[in-house]
This record gives sequence, structure tokens and C-alpha cells, in this order.
Amino acid sequence: MHFNATRHPTARWTAQQIVEACPWHNPYVERLIGSIRRDCMNFMIILNADHLKQILTGYFDYYHQDRTHLGLGKETPSGRSVLEKWIG
Repeated sequence: MHFNATRHPTARWTAQQIVEACPWHNPYVERLIGSIRRDCMNFMIILNADHLKQILTGYFDYYHQDRTHLGLGKETPSGRSVLEKWIG
């Protein structure tokens, strides 16, 4: 919780209050951004905004449907195990 007050707010003071009030270090967001960079962006050259959207859409589909998760016993969210994916 953040609370601060002043009788004479300036633009700089207001901007600082916004920075202090926002959760800039959210670990879930930082992990997602890190995953996108490591798994996707480090291996590609982005040509334009449409190309970026196409790459991220494909990555999110992979991340939510085909990527294995430890919390699911190393199976995919769509219910296929790793072995079933490659065999059939």
C-alpha cells in the first residue's frame, strides 16, 4: 500500500507517486517476459509489428497447449503426454 500527500503537487511529484504505487516488479510478469525472450525472441529477427504479433501468437499457442508443464506431471495442458505427441 502506498500513500503520500502534498499541498502543491507537481508533474514530477505525481509521476513519482505513480511509479511507487504500481507493482513494477511483479515476479509472474517478469518470468513471462523472460520466457518470451529466451524461448522466442533470442532466435528471431522481428521485421515489423505484424510479424511480431504473428510470432507471439504462435508462441502463446505453443505455451498454453503444447509445452510440457511440471505441475501437470510433464504433460501438456491439452492432455497429450510428450511421448504421445511424438509417436502419434
